[in-house]
Amino acid sequence: MKSPAAAGLFILALAFGAAAQDAKRGEYVSKAAGCIGCHKIGSEGAAIGPELTHVGGRLNAAGIREAILLPDAKVTKGFEKFAGIMPKTFGDQLTAKQFEALVSFLAAHK
Repeated sequence: MKSPAAAGLFILALAFGAAAQDAKRGEYVSKAAGCIGCHKIGSEGAAIGPELTHVGGRLNAAGIREAILLPDAKVTKGFEKFAGIMPKTFGDQLTAKQFEALVSFLAAHK
């Protein structure tokens, strides 16, 4: 029988693997959904919308979800003239799994 410590490490390893997979899936979603067409993430993307390279340091996961689902609710200073450009239906264009992978990917960018 495995020790409780070994079982705990196994669970942590599974969680880390799932998180890494979600991050990779989220990166793919950010490109496939066209996020980098308007947002810069690292060295990729355009500077039409707010930069997302360190978005996880500015917003928690709930804040990121809100920014995607209600993009005009809080407009980042300096981007007021671009308000209304991001589709309000963007969150509806993704499956729940894709949406959460995207949120996890962005939240990890601290």
